[in-house]
Amino acid sequence: MFGRIAVSLLILAAIPCARAQEIFRDDFNGTSFDASKWFVHEFALGRTDFRMGPTIAGGVASIPIDTYDPRAPGVAFSGTELETNASFSRGAGLEFEARIRFNDPLPTGLVAAMFLYGYNSAKNTSDEIDYEFLTNQMDDPAQRDRALLTTFNDWDFDYANHSNDGIHMRTVNPSIPGIDWTQWNTFMIRWLPGRVDWVVNGRTVSSATEAVADEPMSLRFDVWAPGSDWPAAYDAGIQPEANSALNTRYSYEVDSIVVRSIPEPSAAALFLLGMAALSLKAWIRRR
Repeated sequence: MFGRIAVSLLILAAIPCARAQEIFRDDFNGTSFDASKWFVHEFALGRTDFRMGPTIAGGVASIPIDTYDPRAPGVAFSGTELETNASFSRGAGLEFEARIRFNDPLPTGLVAAMFLYGYNSAKNTSDEIDYEFLTNQMDDPAQRDRALLTTFNDWDFDYANHSNDGIHMRTVNPSIPGIDWTQWNTFMIRWLPGRVDWVVNGRTVSSATEAVADEPMSLRFDVWAPGSDWPAAYDAGIQPEANSALNTRYSYEVDSIVVRSIPEPSAAALFLLGMAALSLKAWIRRR
């Protein structure tokens, strides 16, 4: 009994661990973002016109939103979405990691996000994996440790029929024990074949095996003000400013972004793993 278990454990222990390889990194050194790695995605979402770029100083990128938008004074906010030039194909797996801090208090009615996104124009569908931070929750003592974690696969934008159906979309809103938003926290998306893990400060806070994205995606960071069609995130108390002199800027900070590729297991490792499985199976049958 114990002999077979010991042999199996020894075989498993002999399998070399595949170490993730760093394929992208940015520590935001300098005074502007690296255009070889990033660009500013310009579009509109909710009540926000995405046009601004981040502010880079002291090795930190500040992702801002202004209450005044020169293109639509009194109508829209001016926000930021920073996107990688590269789209990342999952392969055997990828890890996307960033340190994020909400050092300056944000008003209710905003959404900040770290997320992956890819659009398939041939199918008119998108894949996506999100961390979304709703300031309505962050300012509520009963919900302030929560984040919205979502994955989309072949999303067809049909919220009426496919919202959180476990096929096209899966979303949860878990607590993150001990989170202090004003301090640096490390957020990771581990994207694997058939599974997504959301890992905060080294602890897995949620995993999904439904609606798992599989298309190539870019990494993005943004902040925006949703409309009243998203009641959980909307707040009528924050409105676009018509006078540039009365503009207020809010932001959160991002530091030390790393993307790692998880290599395919070697043939030798797969062989040893198979031998271990057969050994255990044979022992179980003899019980």
